[in-house]
Amino acid sequence: MDQQTPQPTAAWKESCKLVIIPKVKLQPLYCHLYFLFKNISQTHQDSVFSQASLCSSVWELAVEVMDLFEQAKLKGQKLNLSTLLTKPEFKQQYLTPIRKLDENDQCALLRKVIAKECSLGDLKKEAARLKQTTALKNAFVRLTNSESWSTAQEAFPLFATEKQLVRFIGIDLNKEVP
Repeated sequence: MDQQTPQPTAAWKESCKLVIIPKVKLQPLYCHLYFLFKNISQTHQDSVFSQASLCSSVWELAVEVMDLFEQAKLKGQKLNLSTLLTKPEFKQQYLTPIRKLDENDQCALLRKVIAKECSLGDLKKEAARLKQTTALKNAFVRLTNSESWSTAQEAFPLFATEKQLVRFIGIDLNKEVP
């Protein structure tokens, strides 16, 4: 995915439907799939488009997580009666926390889930922490007039560290600095 993913507007979703499942009367399978896709709920359509926007490396790891989920082999995954009778259903909301993280962070978090180092609940907490840390890094770079985080670390080695940044998690970064 070399290009920026467009915003999921209604027009974009409609055009994606036509690309994903074209209306071709000569190909009954495509017509059947289009009919099914057209009649599924907006929530399920959003899930399809959301998953389609993942880059290939993240998608491959996400598929592995989904497979482990369906086998009930993830850390902290609890089995209940309905799970024992049917295959567990992986919901899009499990991947929502990693949205807006960069590809490396997404892959790292999914690898932790696959390796059973963290649960899906831990994934949510870790993704939130990474988002806050990234926001703090960006604020630090902006306030120190640095070009990037690495230049800020060179200029301020005692202050531009993860250990120092986590002290400020939860502070509103949009307030004016005195």
